[in-house]
Amino acid sequence: MKNLLLTLTIMMAAATCLFAQSERISGIQWTLEYASGRTVTNSSAYFEINGDQNRFTGNTGCNRMFGTLTINGEQIMFSNVGSTKMMCKLPAGSVPENSFLRALDKAVKYSAADNKLHIYDRKGRTIMRFYRLTKQAPVDPVSGLTGREK
Repeated sequence: MKNLLLTLTIMMAAATCLFAQSERISGIQWTLEYASGRTVTNSSAYFEINGDQNRFTGNTGCNRMFGTLTINGEQIMFSNVGSTKMMCKLPAGSVPENSFLRALDKAVKYSAADNKLHIYDRKGRTIMRFYRLTKQAPVDPVSGLTGREK
C-alpha cells in the first residue's frame, strides 16, 4: 500500500511538472533570435502559443503564420502550418522565411529557461532559439508619452 501511494505521488508530481513546463511557454510572444544556423539581428519573426496549447500564430518576418501544435512533456510538434503569401524584401539580419518554416517542421523537442525558448531537431541540435518579448505600454502618438502615470 505504501509503495502504491508513493508511486501515485511520484506520477502526479511528474505530470504536474510536465504541465507546468508547457504552461510556461503559452500566452507568450516568442521572438526569433536564431534559426537554421543563423543569428537573427533584425526581424519581426515570432510565434505565440494559445492558452489551450493546441494552436499557434505568429509572423515569419514578412507573412502571418498559423497552425496546430502538439506539446507532450518536452516534445513539441508544429503541423498544418499556413501563412499569408505577401512578397517582402527582408532586411539584412533577417532569416529567410522558408528557413523559419522548415525549422518549425523539424521541431521535436523544446526547453524553456531564463526567458529563452530553445527548439531542437531529432538529433538534439538547437534549430531555433527565441526570447520572451516584454510587451511595452502603448505610446501616445501625439505626446509621445506611454500612458503610465507617475
